[in-house]
Amino acid sequence: MSKEIKISCRNCHGYFDVSDLEPFSRIPCPECGTMLRIPKAFERYLLEKICGREEDGTPVYRAIDPLLARRVAVKIIRAGNYEEAQSRRFLAGAKAAAGLSHAGLVPVYDCGIWEGDLFLVMRFMENGDFARMQEKEELPSYEGLMEWLIAIGGGLEFINGNHMVHGDVRPSNMMLTSSGEARIGHFDCMARSPVTADGRSPSLNFASPDRLQGKPVGPKSDVFSFGASIYKLVSGYLPFPGAQFEASALKMRLSETPVPIRERRKEISRDFSKFIAVMLDPKPENRPDMKEVVAALKAERERAEARSGSILHRIFHH
Repeated sequence: MSKEIKISCRNCHGYFDVSDLEPFSRIPCPECGTMLRIPKAFERYLLEKICGREEDGTPVYRAIDPLLARRVAVKIIRAGNYEEAQSRRFLAGAKAAAGLSHAGLVPVYDCGIWEGDLFLVMRFMENGDFARMQEKEELPSYEGLMEWLIAIGGGLEFINGNHMVHGDVRPSNMMLTSSGEARIGHFDCMARSPVTADGRSPSLNFASPDRLQGKPVGPKSDVFSFGASIYKLVSGYLPFPGAQFEASALKMRLSETPVPIRERRKEISRDFSKFIAVMLDPKPENRPDMKEVVAALKAERERAEARSGSILHRIFHH
């Protein structure tokens, strides 16, 4: 017997049983004609539509939690797409994240296994992720981007300060609320530090060499991934482009030096360009910690603001 599904029209507030209708299809409201989307029942949630996909195709749905009457995001890994060890890691990371509260982190509400599928429920971030914003050329000014990255860095510093590793830092996991708050989410790779990569694999474009080597990794792995993410968001280029497999990605990180980011975007200061290079050092011990990263981002924001101020001064006084 299928689960009863009822929805409310956002326009006339009529309440309708849509249990027998095709999930994700659209119908006009019987009362006022407003187009309504038919959700799909999943555990206690009503999935409305796919709002994003991971690099491996894992879908993330916009959904409704009827019990608490709020919109959420639900990441689902289908049965057969994970092994038992990955399941344990996924659930452990989600549960650990649910116990953390910080302005730079996306809140985690729920996780579990339902009909064989792993799922993670988070706050729905209305303004999407940084990767999509960059694709659509919707990122803010340089100073504004620094402000967002400071917030993300603060969240990562909090995670690392709690002896944990996020494990999958990248622009698509950095998101924005409707009020413009930047937060990092998608914690299913998170684990206690040090952690060995026995769960879901992070993105090849942003993974640290220590992670790719299968070694136990700590917070410095997040620093590398954050550095690679900053490089991409600020310059529009990947620091290590073109790697298709873990072996080639690792070889590039160990043998090649990225083009200095200042050569990609001239408004970046020399000091910050050098700092990003240190974040991307192949040796974890040579990288700064996340507290130093946040301090460097704040210093770069201040330099950028001072530079903008001096430019405006010249415009209005000449």
